[in-house]
Amino acid sequence: MAIKCSITEGEFDFVYGMTKSFIQNKIDNNQVFDISSYMDYLYERIKRATSKLPDSKTRTAQILAEAPKIIEAVYFRNFNQPNLDKFFIDFEKIGLLKRKFSQKDIELANVTEYFEKANKVDVRNNKRSLENTKGATKLTLNPTFDKNASPRLVSRTVLSGTLPAFRSVKRGELRIEEPDIERIIINRNFESIITKLNIVGSALNQFEYNGVPVRLTAVNLSDFTLPRNPETAANFKKLDSTTQQEILTSRTLMQRGIQRSGVTQVNKRAIMLMTDLDGNPLSFDNEGNILDPSDENGKYVFQFMRDIKKLEDGSFQVRDIFGSEDRIATPTTIADERRAIDKSKTPTQHLEDV
Repeated sequence: MAIKCSITEGEFDFVYGMTKSFIQNKIDNNQVFDISSYMDYLYERIKRATSKLPDSKTRTAQILAEAPKIIEAVYFRNFNQPNLDKFFIDFEKIGLLKRKFSQKDIELANVTEYFEKANKVDVRNNKRSLENTKGATKLTLNPTFDKNASPRLVSRTVLSGTLPAFRSVKRGELRIEEPDIERIIINRNFESIITKLNIVGSALNQFEYNGVPVRLTAVNLSDFTLPRNPETAANFKKLDSTTQQEILTSRTLMQRGIQRSGVTQVNKRAIMLMTDLDGNPLSFDNEGNILDPSDENGKYVFQFMRDIKKLEDGSFQVRDIFGSEDRIATPTTIADERRAIDKSKTPTQHLEDV
């Protein structure tokens, strides 16, 4: 049977609340949160909770299929802090499970089989790795944030996009970061589109979303939003308000000649935009539905491309637009992190894997 219905609000609250409490308990006890072990724990709990229902197996599989999205929401809303990164291992598995359970032809039996077989293998492997490293790595909480020692949200691939979900605002004498709802919706729609794409041909650009052929098109942000051209001026209005303000600020600073050196201005920034096969931008509502281009309520779905600077020695550096923090982890950094968890391989072997 294919997965057709979503979970109820009560079921969502059950998984969300249990996940949040479980992670917090791990952190409070200075222990790591292993996603494979937790998913196994969750599987057994949900089986017991639904055991008396007439469609117990079906309901269990349906809830588990939604669980990766809920776990990810718990993490980003409550634990997405650099000083807590050390408590999470194998967390990239969440993204893999989201894509796996979102496939068009996924069956409930496939979900159940995964938790009965493949995930239990991962649980054993992670447990063995943790036992092998016992005593080798001591988890300690650092009360002060060192951005150089623990950079925030560093990507593992240069081809990944970025659209920060928080914005800096001033509250009295303090400057704080608050959720950027418009960008959160764009990120959610972007993720939804990517996970629901159907491959309709052998070429890389032959994908469909809700029956519409789509692709990602790279455009220069300044050229794309020129104010004196009616078409590009309309593009400006289809972007989120934070991006609009960044464009206006950048243009003002450049016109006055007071832009900061080393800060990437709008004329050198690029976005990956969701378009049709002809490169025409697609408009979406808050639920990810494609709207008519003339609909003023529609917004574009996009991600900023990574800011790459060529250094004097010929090498390249991927940093934020202010040039202050690296945005891509080096192969050596990734290898060191893997080595801290898996001692069965040498540092050189981990580096070769990366």
